[in-house]
Amino acid sequence: MTQVLSYRDFTARMKKSQIGNFLFYGEEAYTKVHSLKKLRSTVLANENDTFNHIKIDACDEIEADIDNAIEALPVFADRKLVELHGFDIAHMKAREYDAFLSHFDLLANNPETCLVLVTTPFEFDPGTAKKPSKQFSDLTRFLTPVEFSHESRTSLEKWICAHFSAEHINVHSTYASMLIDRVGADMFVLSGEIEKLCAYLRENKKDVLTKADIETVCCRNTVFDTFDLSNAVGDGDRAKALAIIKDAEKRGEAPEKLLSQISGVFCDFMKLRVLFDAGESSKSASLALKMNEYRTKLYYSKLAKLSFEKIARGIKLCNEADVKIKCTGLDKYVVLSRLITEVL
Repeated sequence: MTQVLSYRDFTARMKKSQIGNFLFYGEEAYTKVHSLKKLRSTVLANENDTFNHIKIDACDEIEADIDNAIEALPVFADRKLVELHGFDIAHMKAREYDAFLSHFDLLANNPETCLVLVTTPFEFDPGTAKKPSKQFSDLTRFLTPVEFSHESRTSLEKWICAHFSAEHINVHSTYASMLIDRVGADMFVLSGEIEKLCAYLRENKKDVLTKADIETVCCRNTVFDTFDLSNAVGDGDRAKALAIIKDAEKRGEAPEKLLSQISGVFCDFMKLRVLFDAGESSKSASLALKMNEYRTKLYYSKLAKLSFEKIARGIKLCNEADVKIKCTGLDKYVVLSRLITEVL
């Protein structure tokens, strides 16, 4: 069975300068970015070494580039770092995937190369510990897997306290928990709020964090859940829908999943429009379609402003967005954002 490293395992390896080739995957973007910085500082003698730091993005990748990057000798150094970003492994066709996988055969004969494949949850599905995906099994023949999972609440509280402690500010775990409640568990957001609080406390010559400090400095952060995009589209709330898409992009959520929620709302509107025009009540429509009664009533109240033609146009635009996401090189999240501005 392939040994999977955690963020802490990887950090320990970097402290010992145990270089290798790695597969970065998982949902926690903050620790992933932090680990990438550690890998760079461990492999490269100078962080500005552009000769030995090769970063390839799928958006502008030419097939030969990866092979050349792996095989090229380091320039006045013992080793070099090759980073691969943006490769949509989960949605590659068989021939494309086989060609991509073949690049890693070169690593065995190029020990001076350290390669890291950095993925998002949308781009790579590892499967489960008991049943790993084929892509996971294939890639881990060449790369050591490092999983970046969301931190537990307790771990986040300790992490917050440690950050403040490094700035010589005392924080009780109660207030660390309060900070999470106020701004959410996203580590990028928390990091930014901690910086703001430290600056505020230093300016006021304080070395202990209090509830009043958190309430003064930190705005409440909205955390979106699974159904918020559908609700925003159903409500016709363009600003909220765009904010949700931006948040989903940061977390690496699959654009296809988001599009299915948007198109699902318009399909529901179309079904209800037919029953509405036939004189059915919202209650009978809910029973006929086996749709949540509250949602049916809410959607029914909006049908007066949604003509059959407008709903049909929404479905058509969703279909066009689906083709753009699956069959073109356009930025998938930009496609979604444009869709929202057109349909709402």
